[in-house]
Amino acid sequence: MIINAKKQFGFSLLEIIATLVMIGMIGALLFQYLGTNLSQGSQSVADLQNVLQLQEALEKINADYKKLMTTSATPLTTLSQYIANGNNPNATPYYGDYTSQIKFIQFDGNRQENTTPGGNTLLKVTITKDNRSLTTLFSQ
Repeated sequence: MIINAKKQFGFSLLEIIATLVMIGMIGALLFQYLGTNLSQGSQSVADLQNVLQLQEALEKINADYKKLMTTSATPLTTLSQYIANGNNPNATPYYGDYTSQIKFIQFDGNRQENTTPGGNTLLKVTITKDNRSLTTLFSQ
């Protein structure tokens, strides 16, 4: 007795639909588990770039301060002007893209920081780019 049976190759429509549904469910679970890492993974790279740009600007500021210590009668005042204008690409010197807070300070007996309108021996500089900032003190 000879049976004439055709061999069938491929997948049925039901198998394909079931596979797609399972892939969708696994994808949804993975996205829920890894969602923040996937959607904000580049944020840490951007933060690192901002910090490196701030460090580069601060290194340029330090180099200029060392020069000013030997060439200027009022190095801290001159440096504060350089920093205030140093984020303007048309200014000389240009340190980079940042915002700055510059003030002369002193510390009292309780180690509290006070702003000194007439003092000029300790300069506090904070430069900021996006949500990252660096602070340093320059003394005369």
